[in-house]
Order: sequence, then structure tokens, then C-alpha cells
Amino acid sequence: MMAGVMNKILQIRNIALVFVLAPQLAWAQVAITEIMYDPAGVDSGHEWIEVYNEGTSSIPLSSWKIFEGDANHNIVAASSDSLFAPDTYAVIAQNAIKFQTDYPNFAGELFHSAFALDNGGATLTLRDKSLTDIDAVTYDSSWGGLGDGNSLQRSPGDQGNFVPRTPTPGGPIAAAMVAPKLKPTVPGNTAKPKQSTSLKTTSVSASTANVRSTNDAGNMAVVTSQTAAVAMPGIDSYWFFALAAVILLAVAAIAGAQHFKKSEWDIIEESPEDV
Repeated sequence: MMAGVMNKILQIRNIALVFVLAPQLAWAQVAITEIMYDPAGVDSGHEWIEVYNEGTSSIPLSSWKIFEGDANHNIVAASSDSLFAPDTYAVIAQNAIKFQTDYPNFAGELFHSAFALDNGGATLTLRDKSLTDIDAVTYDSSWGGLGDGNSLQRSPGDQGNFVPRTPTPGGPIAAAMVAPKLKPTVPGNTAKPKQSTSLKTTSVSASTANVRSTNDAGNMAVVTSQTAAVAMPGIDSYWFFALAAVILLAVAAIAGAQHFKKSEWDIIEESPEDV
């Protein structure tokens, strides 16, 4: 008799536990699936988080919280339905109006919350109305998505790791990521081979103006159209001209001296006739 009563009590307790724990078990299947923490361009008002309801019951997401930056942030419904239906995605945007401008084709369930996602990395925790942690993600900028247009998305085939992909708010993970943008080429900034500007001699034409051209070696040359170019002497050549000038002066001095002596001799020869 007593054994039968105890069995009934245990059955009633188990049934009660099922009813009490069933919502928690369903809510525990809600997961953070996508994070746009550093959108291309201005961050403020353009950050958002995507969540997915893997359970079988609708969830009053408006009574839940996003814990970030040591604060529990309220989640407010921005669409007509505040319930989070099963087997669907929902987006919790930093600013619902700006989000709809950024993604005009989005037609899923939209909520907004006053969080601010750190570009270097942070921990995001999804909490139910009793502030029980349902899911948490600690992301890092080294994962990707740092201002390059990609979001971080949970990969179902990679043990739940997050990877950078083309943003798909309200949809499954994208197959590819946004290609990195190439740096624009500045006109006139193309590297050119250096040209030698040191010339031992400078060619000077006796008549027409010089025309500059570039030879096969990349050096600047001076081309004349008529007369042959005459090479200007270097510094060492001036010693030759100085020596030649000294010799010419010496020869001239000797010649002048001889002429002076000859004139004096002529005067002496004529003096006896005068006597």
C-alpha cells in the first residue's frame, strides 16, 4: 500500500518537473548565430546580433536581456510580433531604423537593444527573463570581420566556431566572405627606374640648341643636330693651359730681350762715325 502511494508521488513529481523544466529546455536551444560588431563605415547604430530559436516553442524575447559591458540591456520589439517563433532567426539591432536602411530586404523578426560592441572583442551573453544564461559568445577581432564588411557567423560544421562571412541577417550562414578591397592606385605614384644624372663631361653644340633624350641604359644624353660636340676640359686640363701660357710668356720675354740688346749694339756701332 505504502509502496503504491510512493510511486504515485514520484510520478506526480516527475510530471511537475517536466512542466517546470520544459520551457527552460526549449529556451536553452536559443543560440547567438551572427555578430556584426564592426560594420564597414560608422559603427554607431549599425551593429547587430542574430539569434536562432532551435526549440519548438515561441519565446517572449522582449523579456530577455543581452548582457554586455557589465550591463543587462533590455530587448525591445521593433516588429509587430514580440514573440520569437521556433525554427526562425531574429535580429537584435543597435538601431532598428538604421538596420532596416542597411538591409532593406530583411523581413524577419526585428528587435533592438542599447548595446555597444567592442571592436577588439567582448563577451555577449543571452539571458532569459530570470537572468539565466542561455548562450554566450566571446568573440575576438582576430576571428575576422574587423571593418571589412564581414560579420562573424556560427559555423554548424565547424564545432560552432565563428567565421567571417558575407552578412546574412535572418538567414543561414553564407557560403563565402566579402572579398577584401584593394587599395586604390594614386595616379602618378608609379615607381620609375632611377636615372643617372652624373656626367663627367657636358657636350655643348656650337650652333643649334641641345635636345635631351633617354638612351637604352636609362641615362640622360645630349644630342646635337649639326656640328660635332666639343668636350669641355676637366679640372686637370687647366694645368696644361697654365703651363703653356708660362712657356709663351717666357719665349716672348727672351725675344724682347734679344731685340733690346740688338738695338743697343746698333747704337754703339754708329758712335765712331759721329767723332
